[in-house]
Amino acid sequence: MLGSPQRYISLELTHFVGKGLRPNAQYKRLIKILTTGWLTHPPHDPHISGNLVVNPSAKISQNEMYSPQIVCFCDIPVEDLTLHVRKYSRFGLSFDKEFIVQKGGVPVHYIPIKSSVKVLLDLSPEQMVEFIQPGGAEHLYQHIDKGEYFDRVVQQYHKLFQFLHMLIFEELKGKRSAIPSVLGDSIWDLPRDSDGYPIFDFPRGALKHIRSDIPRDAVRDAIWYDQRLSELQRFLDFHIFSYLKFFDHSYPDSHKENYYFEREWRVVGNVQFKIEDVKKVFIPEKCAKQFRQDCPQYYGQLSFLD
Repeated sequence: MLGSPQRYISLELTHFVGKGLRPNAQYKRLIKILTTGWLTHPPHDPHISGNLVVNPSAKISQNEMYSPQIVCFCDIPVEDLTLHVRKYSRFGLSFDKEFIVQKGGVPVHYIPIKSSVKVLLDLSPEQMVEFIQPGGAEHLYQHIDKGEYFDRVVQQYHKLFQFLHMLIFEELKGKRSAIPSVLGDSIWDLPRDSDGYPIFDFPRGALKHIRSDIPRDAVRDAIWYDQRLSELQRFLDFHIFSYLKFFDHSYPDSHKENYYFEREWRVVGNVQFKIEDVKKVFIPEKCAKQFRQDCPQYYGQLSFLD
């Protein structure tokens, strides 16, 4: 292969270690990673991996709603690493993209929070008919920032899924003994109030006006729907929302929160590797002699960042 046809992407993905630490601590962390064969996320335990914390009350536009346990890489050619290294560290290691893809790696989707989106006004059908004017219905829409729009819609998504789980719970109430013990990650795992009722964002009586004929196999069907609903929510939370990254495009390139230049890839969970999987190791040149002593098993390329 002749190399990357476009220099703004790389054939390798790089992870820099020890952001915020002193250089000596960064170097020690790099050696530990190479000798143990593990790239880990906090709490840096190979046996604790790939969990996700969701805070529905937080703002997704502030990158605070979803906190997956991830290991991050940047897709930046060696020649263009200067800006990224200033923000993180001069100690790192790289892998082939294919290796990271096989570990489940995916690039994040960057969203500028100030990008405009057209949103339909909250009007009744009668109001819409009344407001429609000759020449189009443009005035039925408002333009808001994408960050505000995502904050609104994703919070509604969480409430909608709670409401759907609540419907299922109402159908299953009093039939708990018929539910298989394997059922998990669903309404039965939610915190309960003093009466044993799941704590939703809705009042307990919110469904009392809903009446339906319950079929003979209601318990079995309700369990199936609850499991499918949980699977769908897990898919959206882990594989869609956890890969959204909002940024302010007006920040200068050197700003620590101008994430766009990182071209970030994420692996949910820890990454185990063999020393021969490492394509490059990045260190300052002055560390080269010590590195050869501390990591003699590495025979790959050393790239100096000074």
